Amino acid sequence: MHNDYVRPSGQWLAHTVPTARDLQRLDDLGSRSVNGDEGGTWNPTSPIIIGGQPIQVTTAASSYEGGARTENGGRIVHADNDVPIFSTTRTRSVLVPLYRLHDSTKAYVDYATGPLGLISQYFNIYATVQLDGRYFHKAATLSTVTLRFRVGQSHTSLPTNLPGFNLARINSTRTAFDFLHSSTYSLVRLPTPASADAYYNAGAPQSVVMTCNQNNTNVDPTTYVYVIILGDEGAGGGTIDPSLNIFHSLKLDFTNVADMRFE
Repeated sequence: MHNDYVRPSGQWLAHTVPTARDLQRLDDLGSRSVNGDEGGTWNPTSPIIIGGQPIQVTTAASSYEGGARTENGGRIVHADNDVPIFSTTRTRSVLVPLYRLHDSTKAYVDYATGPLGLISQYFNIYATVQLDGRYFHKAATLSTVTLRFRVGQSHTSLPTNLPGFNLARINSTRTAFDFLHSSTYSLVRLPTPASADAYYNAGAPQSVVMTCNQNNTNVDPTTYVYVIILGDEGAGGGTIDPSLNIFHSLKLDFTNVADMRFE
């Protein structure tokens, strides 16, 4: 830290004789300077604002007081139940793998767990899968959800119903079941492809995007359980031939993220 010059612009002429005031000012300003080598304790009467290249902390022993400390690897450690609070709200996307999630209604009688995700074993099959609260930003807005999947085999014709999903929240007493999209049990399904070959897409990953239009603000995983209602393709007529479609993941897009609270 620095103080102002004792003499204007720090200029001392060769024949200058320091006065008692000069010496008193040097003592005063020196005593109030921060000692960068030996440390010490200071109590500024106003904030110290550092611009330019700011401060770089290079040792593990360095710390910032006030409920947090720094550690190796750029880590910041907070006190119990403390979370970072953003100066302005953020947007964030969270990926939820569907591999080895627990089906709350069927225990995967009709959905097998494969190495890449859930594999539906029959046509016209629905599953309700509970999602961990740690994927949901508390008090944020869930704007869109994207389901990633692959069609498991080629088709000679398009199915009657295409793969789709919806999200819902269930309250703690299990008395309210609120969908996050107004399609409810009709689900938000894959837009109709131009042909059966386009639907198969050579087995490449595909996406169904749902824009949440209700019950999606002030997300609260401590009050609600969030579940995905997953619907596979439907062949019509009660056909139960294997489908073998693979459901990989959900991408949750949040807006209005004010802090890092989850559960």
